[in-house]
Amino acid sequence: MVVLTFLRYYFRPFDHGKVHGSLARAGKVKSQTPKVDKQEKPKQPKGRAYMRLLYTKRFINVTLVNGKRKANSNAA
Repeated sequence: MVVLTFLRYYFRPFDHGKVHGSLARAGKVKSQTPKVDKQEKPKQPKGRAYMRLLYTKRFINVTLVNGKRKANSNAA
């Protein structure tokens, strides 16, 4: 019994590392998604104007929910 237990744990490392599938399926999702062209966006302000935008976003247009600032709803 002890010998079987020893052998089981001795040869155990050889059956590890096959968790995430083979490389044959690599890139499956990217190839399935439809290609969408990038949209033109207005340029983002630089320097002082960008700092002003951040200030207004953080301190002027604050959304309070239950006395706290609202968290990012897009966070994963």
